[in-house]
Amino acid sequence: MAEEIAHQAKDILLKRLNELYKNASLKMYGLDLPPVKNILPTNLPEVKVDEKRADNIYELVDDSLLLTEYETDPRYLDLIKFANYAFRIAERYCKSKLPRLKLVIIYTGEVESAPSFLDLGDIYFNFRQVFLSKFDGQKMYEETKAKVENKEALTEEDIMKLILSPLAKNNDRQKLVEDAVELAKEVRDEETVRP
Repeated sequence: MAEEIAHQAKDILLKRLNELYKNASLKMYGLDLPPVKNILPTNLPEVKVDEKRADNIYELVDDSLLLTEYETDPRYLDLIKFANYAFRIAERYCKSKLPRLKLVIIYTGEVESAPSFLDLGDIYFNFRQVFLSKFDGQKMYEETKAKVENKEALTEEDIMKLILSPLAKNNDRQKLVEDAVELAKEVRDEETVRP
């Protein structure tokens, strides 16, 4: 109980000191920063019931974690969402040390460029990017289709090409989606796919 009171007293003292910081310099901390302009509320309530799910999280053989996100429209607010995912993943999968995290944003065929980082001052996030606009979706589909028609075993990469072909650059997305779905029905994992 005494420890809880001591902790609360420290919090109260620090909050009161923060009120004195308005227009003050932070040089006493050894920080070379501009003076305080305004004190903002520190209560950051977050009562959310929305279950935010990352698109995919993988554990890689080097024990790092890979977060992949698929996007159709690059927006800065999404970069903040991805940074939030990164923090939540680090918190969830932190064992004895913080996990190494890689973040890849995969943009669909209509996106040709997007910001690759989020700069919030001292907090800087760098994102790896894949632009499916650089891939020929029709060609990916045709190559996989030819293998299926010739009864050749498909590799895991062939399957990924089939899955991604409608998302990559192509002339008729809807038709390619329909064609890829039909071709996927012909693929049987045990008989057709080899590692």
